[in-house]
Amino acid sequence: MKISLVILMLAPVAALHSAEAKPNIVLILADDLGWSDLGCYGADLHETPHLDSLAQQGMRFTDAYAMSVCSPSRAALLTGKHAARLHMTIWSEGSRNGPKKRKLIEAASLHDLPHTETTLARHFQEAGYLTALVGKWHLGDASHYPETHSFDVNIGGTQWGAPHTFFWPYSGSGRFGPEFRFVPHLEFGKPGEYLTDRLTDEALRVIDRAGAQPFFLYLAHHAPHTPMEAKADAVRHFEAKLRPGQHHQRQRRLHRHGERPDRARDQQRSAAFRQRFPLRRRHPRAPDRALARHHARRS
Repeated sequence: MKISLVILMLAPVAALHSAEAKPNIVLILADDLGWSDLGCYGADLHETPHLDSLAQQGMRFTDAYAMSVCSPSRAALLTGKHAARLHMTIWSEGSRNGPKKRKLIEAASLHDLPHTETTLARHFQEAGYLTALVGKWHLGDASHYPETHSFDVNIGGTQWGAPHTFFWPYSGSGRFGPEFRFVPHLEFGKPGEYLTDRLTDEALRVIDRAGAQPFFLYLAHHAPHTPMEAKADAVRHFEAKLRPGQHHQRQRRLHRHGERPDRARDQQRSAAFRQRFPLRRRHPRAPDRALARHHARRS
């Protein structure tokens, strides 16, 4: 089975309709991942060996510009249009009740990705592909969910920008206000199951069930977006790696499974961490310099 893992697809859409064998496409998107969070870009705290291996075998970008917030990024990625042309310039919920006290007045922004826009999924579907979203959607209410934008399969996609928790059953209220949040189609889990692992498993099931049909799989992980939760063994591992002088950009408290969030406590911990490990400003050309340090350590 031939699978192409892509971050950005540049091939003409017309090529999908050619008589040649159609490649399977897997598009993986991480949520709020910083450029220096990967080993192939010089991370000295986080460990990303599989992504580093992919970077060595494929193409790596050292100069790029991204939309500054969630929903516009996703809308631009799926349509190929700049967020300003789509009139989606703030996260979905913010379009209805966004920040009011910023120095610049927020532009009017759409809450839903219009059905008049053509998504990657539509192009692939018209070319005979099975199209599937696994994970985060965040591009509108139920009448604008993935199924209405040419995705045959939707596992986990909703209007919300973050889950209530990364641990099964991935539901509850109180963290983001009184609204009850859930991640659909992830039933029959077990206590301690972690959302990133479960979404990956669901993506693998989509590949298996596609059979001989070519597929376009959009795997949109919620991690490392809030809530900052991790498995206890991972928390212990990375807490033990913390050292003065590391150049990771920012520390945020990771909650162990079962630990209740406490904003005042987390602010105190973060303040203590910043005092112990001051933030070092990065030079605009830092990606290449960080990468050189990463390769030097490996050699």
